[in-house]
Order: sequence, then C-alpha cells, then structure tokens
Amino acid sequence: MEAFHVQPIPQVLIALSIDPLSDKLGIDGKEQIQNDFLITRHMKDYLLLFLSLFHEGDVVCL
Repeated sequence: MEAFHVQPIPQVLIALSIDPLSDKLGIDGKEQIQNDFLITRHMKDYLLLFLSLFHEGDVVCL
C-alpha cells in the first residue's frame, strides 16, 4: 500500500506570505476567538440574560 502524503495548498501559503493579508487573518481570528469562545463572552451572555429578566420589553445591550 502506498503512503498518502498531504501537500499544503499553494494558495494558502501564498496568502499567508502577503503581510497585510496575513495580519488581517490573524486579527480576525483573534477577534472571533474572543467573541465566541472566551469566558468573558459567556459572562456577557449571562449578564444580558439577567438584565433582560428585569427589563421586559426593553432592548438590552452591553
């Protein structure tokens, strides 16, 4: 049986070698992690939940 070797996609390597694009990808990735996965995001969700319980009918934003 022949070994299967995965080669990196050349377009991805080219995109990561372009400084402005790679910087934007890094910043966007960091922002997504902060917004979706960190404990601070969960705390914000809980605060909004409790605030909404006390302010029915109002739009509650943090």
